[in-house]
Amino acid sequence: MKKKKHKPPSRIRYEKKNPVFSIRMPQEFHDEFKTLAEDLGLSRRELMAIFLKKQKANYHRAYMHGDKEGYRIGYNVGCEKGNTEGYKKGMNDWAIWGYCVNCGKAAYITPNSDIHMAIIEFLKERGFAHIKCHEQKNY
Repeated sequence: MKKKKHKPPSRIRYEKKNPVFSIRMPQEFHDEFKTLAEDLGLSRRELMAIFLKKQKANYHRAYMHGDKEGYRIGYNVGCEKGNTEGYKKGMNDWAIWGYCVNCGKAAYITPNSDIHMAIIEFLKERGFAHIKCHEQKNY
């Protein structure tokens, strides 16, 4: 025979004051109820208490929940857009462009590519100076 698990008196009092309430309902109702509770930033117990008029709705809490959620979404979208646009701007600002010897159109030289490394080596061998230094011929 199994021995009953010991419950402390505080647990017994809690379970007496807060019995389990369970119902069966269609999945659509359950999903809608759960979504409503999440949208309002409430637990399902708090939402049920509001429906039974045992608790007043705290609209400030729901507002703050929506405000924080909206801020989080906007921040994430802004970061994603900013990173994309910033990356494009950086690529344009710091890009090395050259002209194709065959067609004459501008060609982007990818950083750390073979051509890029060849340009760096060429400049190291030939020498490279600042514009001011070049104008003054101080190199």
